[in-house]
Amino acid sequence: RHFHGETPDPAVPFPNRPEPADIPACTKPHALIEGKPLSPNEKAKFDEAIHEHRKQWPKIARDVGTSLNRCLIHYYSSYKAGEGRGNYLKHKKRWEQSDECEVCNDGGDLLCCDGCANAYHLECIEPPLKEIPVGQWFCVECQKKEKKSLK
Repeated sequence: RHFHGETPDPAVPFPNRPEPADIPACTKPHALIEGKPLSPNEKAKFDEAIHEHRKQWPKIARDVGTSLNRCLIHYYSSYKAGEGRGNYLKHKKRWEQSDECEVCNDGGDLLCCDGCANAYHLECIEPPLKEIPVGQWFCVECQKKEKKSLK
């Protein structure tokens, strides 16, 4: 905190003050928010935890043994956009609903399956739907899986 008449600590980064030059560029966002980037051991734990818990960030942070903020910083700066991008893309379909129709690959108003990440235009579903169904809705692929599991 800065009180009138006091001089702020030059080591504390503020938006109106240049960042210290001795912090490498790749760690500046981490240093400004909450310490250092994840260690190699923490990264390995993160990879296992995100696969197991998907995007349940409190569980991931607990398994990694660090704060939720550090996990989110790693996810957005390294895992999703950097060195872990291949692993992210491999699992993305399981974590997020699609923003393209599975049939025509176009965006727009889509009906999302409640059993997987697939999404469809009402008119692309066979037979086409005239309105969004009430309650849960499952795509043909999920319906087939359910029928197989009941046999």
